[in-house]
Amino acid sequence: MDSLAKQGRTHLLIILSAVSAPSVLYVALLGIFSPQSLNSPELTRFFLIVALAFFTYEGYYWARWIMSILLLITGVVGAVLASHVLAVNRIVGILLILTSMLYALFGMSLRKSEEIKSFCKYQRNKRKK
Repeated sequence: MDSLAKQGRTHLLIILSAVSAPSVLYVALLGIFSPQSLNSPELTRFFLIVALAFFTYEGYYWARWIMSILLLITGVVGAVLASHVLAVNRIVGILLILTSMLYALFGMSLRKSEEIKSFCKYQRNKRKK
């Protein structure tokens, strides 16, 4: 693995951790404090996020594409919602704006980063052997 792919691996792991961590935390806390409210849609969403993160890490082009589109949509929708939330609660609105910008940045990074593309290519080549 060359240095570009190593950097891409680091960047991709940061993005996937930041995107997956809220779902992991939510499902874990819900399972601990209120197991009866842990229903099928939440578990389905959790497993879809984990599966998408796994396939993105493994270098599947379609997974990286879907993940980047979802992150960009989340960033845009979050920014629109933040404008409405700012009128009600300034602190939550600011946090929502920052989170939205971060998700949009992650989405653009997945699409445009040469390091991440290099790592995904390395993963695809490793899978072919």
